[in-house]
Parts: sequence; structure tokens; C-alpha cells
Amino acid sequence: MTIISDRLKRKISQVFINEVSKNGFKHTSVAKIMKVANIRRQTFYDNFIDKYDLLYYVVSMNLKENMRP
Repeated sequence: MTIISDRLKRKISQVFINEVSKNGFKHTSVAKIMKVANIRRQTFYDNFIDKYDLLYYVVSMNLKENMRP
């Protein structure tokens, strides 16, 4: 994974977390995430399969960060 890809994933993840907090997972779309992030939609699909893949990424990263000694 490149540094740019990692930064993009983190930015997309943060917008995702904010949108899910406001609207719920069911009402959070890829289109909305990318519009708020001001990133083209194709970039999402270059990094994630769908919003469930993004959810998995967010949960995994959160667990990794919180399980460090």
C-alpha cells in the first residue's frame, strides 16, 4: 500500500465514520461519502469493493490501534 493510498483510505474512513454517526449505516452511500470527502467516486472503488469493505477496514484499523501495548 502506498502512502497516498493510505492517506486516502484514512480520509475516506473518517468521512464514513462521520456520515454513519449522523445518518446511520443504512443511509450512508458511497456517493455521499465521496461527495463530502471531495474525492472522485472511482477512487473509492480503487481502494474498496463496497461500503461493507470500508466498514471492515474501519473496524480492523480501530482494533489494531486499540490493541497496541
